Amino acid sequence: MKTSILLLMMLMSFFFCQNKVYVQGERLYNTYCSNCHGKDGMGLKNLYPPLNNSDYYEENQDMIACIILKGLEEEIVVNGKDYMMPMVGFDNLTDVDITNIINYVNTAWDNDIEETTIQQVKKDLEKCN
Repeated sequence: MKTSILLLMMLMSFFFCQNKVYVQGERLYNTYCSNCHGKDGMGLKNLYPPLNNSDYYEENQDMIACIILKGLEEEIVVNGKDYMMPMVGFDNLTDVDITNIINYVNTAWDNDIEETTIQQVKKDLEKCN
């Protein structure tokens, strides 16, 4: 009986942990990003672009760390729609925080984008203006 309960608990924790790989990234996303991009990553009307199934986000992975850190002032086109609202940067976030946010978004919702590393984020941040 004890073995069955232990096995059941192990299986449950395995499945629950699999669904929440980037818990810290999700927390940071909810704190810094979800007000504009939505908890579901679908954006906010025509003001802020989606991150869920976003062609811009997926095609510009090497710029995302800089956008999170420094913000974005220029107009962008996401999934065929123009977005002109500036994005504020979060220069208080660490390289680890930024990596966690990117990996959460890359694997959240309908996204299936390759995960990044802290080394890649540091390399990308060296290119920020």
